[in-house]
Amino acid sequence: MAGKRSQFGAYNRYFSMGNIYLVSNTAGALNKFSLAAINTKATVLSNKSYSLKPYGSIKLDLSKSSTFKTTPDSYGTVALTAPDARMLAAQSIRLRTLGDIMDYAMPAAVR
Repeated sequence: MAGKRSQFGAYNRYFSMGNIYLVSNTAGALNKFSLAAINTKATVLSNKSYSLKPYGSIKLDLSKSSTFKTTPDSYGTVALTAPDARMLAAQSIRLRTLGDIMDYAMPAAVR
């Protein structure tokens, strides 16, 4: 279900955890949004802008330090902001692999 104009989730990089955000455009028109990664000291590590085609989706890996400036053994807030409410649906998946084996994957709240 599409959410509010601003939606919040979290990232957690402890224990080699991966953090995937799947963001979908629920509108029949081009939609722009921003995603910010914020550490526990309230410092904005990154604030990236994206465009989604009508009903399109994007997968964002917040574990990529080079893109989102998150670091191993850290956690913080993820803020998604769209131009209007009900334009984005987002889900967060925490996952961990052990070598080539998937240890687990679990959803985490985005509200």
